[in-house]
Amino acid sequence: MTESLDGLELRPVQLQDWPQLRDLRLRALRDSPDAFGSTYEREERMREASDWQWWIAGTPGESVVRSFVTQKDDVLVGMATGMVETGDPRTAHLFGMWVEPTFRRRALGAALLEAVSDWALNCQCDELVLRVVDGNESASNFYRREGFVTTSALPEQLRERSSVTTREMRRQLGV
Repeated sequence: MTESLDGLELRPVQLQDWPQLRDLRLRALRDSPDAFGSTYEREERMREASDWQWWIAGTPGESVVRSFVTQKDDVLVGMATGMVETGDPRTAHLFGMWVEPTFRRRALGAALLEAVSDWALNCQCDELVLRVVDGNESASNFYRREGFVTTSALPEQLRERSSVTTREMRRQLGV
């Protein structure tokens, strides 16, 4: 699956893409440090292919993972990742979604979201779940426009020792 979006390419990440995926993820963590459950400092230390294989394929017997990227020429400018855990095969999780600031407001986020949604449907999932940072109205509004609703799940801490909290949002698939 390769799709063209106004001169940009949308495609799934392949194993050999891990160095570019790493660079993109580090740019995302630098740009939006309070949007992700990890930190730039933690992931900057991950320098081997094996450190990044999970983002591309998951862990056999535990999870299936698929990351999608958008790129302009040879530079990755956006990403989104879907995961299905073997213990909950009807629910897909969306995370790691980010678009380079200069490429925002071009429908790349929606295209990445749809790529993950289509992948989740192919995995026979019924719903797509994500967590959005409390107070990030831009992201919350985007997800609402894309059919997500905030659930009654309690807020969760973004990561250990963080005062930032997140809310769960869900979207039914195949409706």
